[in-house]
Amino acid sequence: MKHIMKKLSISLSAIALLLVFGLTLLPLQVQAVPGGGTLYGTSPDELITISPIRGVGTVVGPNTAERGFPGFAIDPATGLSFAGCGTGCDEIWNFNLNNGMATFLGLMNGGVVASGLDFRADGILFASLNMVSEGGSGGDHLATINTQTGVATVIGPFGNCPDTCTLDGIEAIAFDAQGNLWGSLRTSAFSSGAPGLYSINPNTGAATFVAPILDGGGVPPPRGGVVSLQFACNGTLYGGTARSNGDANDGGFLVTINPDNGIFSFVGGVSATGGSSLGGLAFGSDCTTTNVPTLSEWGLITMAGILGLFSLFILLRKRTRAEIVG
Repeated sequence: MKHIMKKLSISLSAIALLLVFGLTLLPLQVQAVPGGGTLYGTSPDELITISPIRGVGTVVGPNTAERGFPGFAIDPATGLSFAGCGTGCDEIWNFNLNNGMATFLGLMNGGVVASGLDFRADGILFASLNMVSEGGSGGDHLATINTQTGVATVIGPFGNCPDTCTLDGIEAIAFDAQGNLWGSLRTSAFSSGAPGLYSINPNTGAATFVAPILDGGGVPPPRGGVVSLQFACNGTLYGGTARSNGDANDGGFLVTINPDNGIFSFVGGVSATGGSSLGGLAFGSDCTTTNVPTLSEWGLITMAGILGLFSLFILLRKRTRAEIVG
């Protein structure tokens, strides 16, 4: 009897080991960045929510800054929103996502403008800053923003910036799920460099041209180009278009962009902002998912259990035979 119990104990231990081994093979299905949930956007006048399927915007509330908020990001860990105001404004604000009211956080200190904002997975807020030729040209340097004070720490220029910058006009930045930083440079009377999609080194700020942003027919975005970017949890890269000039009513369209080749498509056929620029995009929550085994992993666990039960059956059968013989 003791001999049988010893074998039974060994069998049960083997079952436990197999189950533990199976569980250790389960992948960690958690992403902190980019985002999911509600897609928010900013126009010069309002905070809005946007349908990622139809491109339609719904007003949350008016913003309270004179120059609007072209830079906009939401911390995936806390849900707090951060925004940089427009031309000639070196301020960082917090948004109330329920009513659109903005609360002043602090000065970036340096007479700069945050034209694009996004959080990295480690919670650091990055910004595209217009430092060299402030006046509507767009971002020319990469920086980080202190989320407690609003103070900016410059990392480096996107291009060469002795007196003027070879890359000037990167209005939008966004991190993908792998931690790669992307940017878009728009065409304007004050920008410099090839318009299109860029990859950005988050350690130095150096930007490398990837592809022009064109539709399937080779036509660039109409109106004022792409001035906001944001990745969704499924890897889709969304963008927002600007209006062609300060008085025009031809911007604010939501688009999707293929990061591999820069090809874009419109989401729906209406402007999310009513015609003004869609200056900022940010999802309201992160991409955290539950650690659920896949079908193949459930199969591994089930097989371990079946093998253990089979071993137990063999032992019990031997025990029965031994008792009959005895």
